[in-house]
Amino acid sequence: MDSDKTQGQSSSQAATSGSEIVDSIPGSYMDLKFNKWYTVPGILAVTSAYAIGASAGLRLTYTNTVVSHYIDYLLHASSFKNVPQDRLILIPGLWYTFVTFIFSAAIAVLGQAISQAGYRNRAPRTAKTMLTGLPYRMNACHQNLLETFPAFGFTVGIAVVFVDRASPLVRDQVVRLVTLHALLKTFVYLPLYLMDLDEARSLVHFIAVGSLVGAQGLLILG
Repeated sequence: MDSDKTQGQSSSQAATSGSEIVDSIPGSYMDLKFNKWYTVPGILAVTSAYAIGASAGLRLTYTNTVVSHYIDYLLHASSFKNVPQDRLILIPGLWYTFVTFIFSAAIAVLGQAISQAGYRNRAPRTAKTMLTGLPYRMNACHQNLLETFPAFGFTVGIAVVFVDRASPLVRDQVVRLVTLHALLKTFVYLPLYLMDLDEARSLVHFIAVGSLVGAQGLLILG
């Protein structure tokens, strides 16, 4: 009985400390707090942001744009010149997997190590709840990459299966869209998160995830 009370008190204290941590984070004009009357408009606003991101990704990766030329140059660099055309999409897949599960994971562990509590290997998930400032952002950017990886993996998977049935133009743009996602998330989003530039990273996130939506749409219509 007493142990239940103790556990209840500790859970309450953890919840209180967690809310204090959230309240201590400076706000921005992109912060949202909906009540029940604004739930539907809020969902529509977020959905519209992803739709705009998909449109931006499609425009950026269309044939003969600066971005498409840059991505094509990267994919056809000397290191990858022997990779078959139907396997080019695996190049950004390999890079994104490395950054998500190895590089950003190392950043997350380093973030805990430099925090006041330090890295606790016996209970690393519990220690994460006490992070603030830069250590918190170092862990959060890793978590975000983990959250978006399933969508990335799904897109790459269906692209590998259906890309042969698509026209060459569609196939090439799908590869560029997937590559754009990987480049934005690893070279732009991650540094912006670490520098605490939340508005900029949110914009990059919408375009990056929208690019995956655009790639899936092309494969369906393709």
